[in-house]
Amino acid sequence: MIALELLLRVWRLRHAPKICRFFGDEASKLPEFTKETSGQWWKLAFGIFNTFYQTPEEYPELRALVGTPRRLKSGESWRYGIVRVIRCRFRSFACKS
Repeated sequence: MIALELLLRVWRLRHAPKICRFFGDEASKLPEFTKETSGQWWKLAFGIFNTFYQTPEEYPELRALVGTPRRLKSGESWRYGIVRVIRCRFRSFACKS
């Protein structure tokens, strides 16, 4: 759900950049959302995510995205695991161009 909310927020900012001075200018310059451009979109979405969740590992609902500590990759922190899951889901919404 977080990934979809981030995508919708970036999409809204792209079409109405004046609603947020901080991210609006960057969003207005984004190309259409495709597999090839999803990395550019994710960069902005990640900035928005970090603004609201500076320590995502402290939120049980975000830790639940990863599951148990066993599901973390070797040496991976909770923060990295959470961001990895959200990034993969975010980019999966993109269509092939």
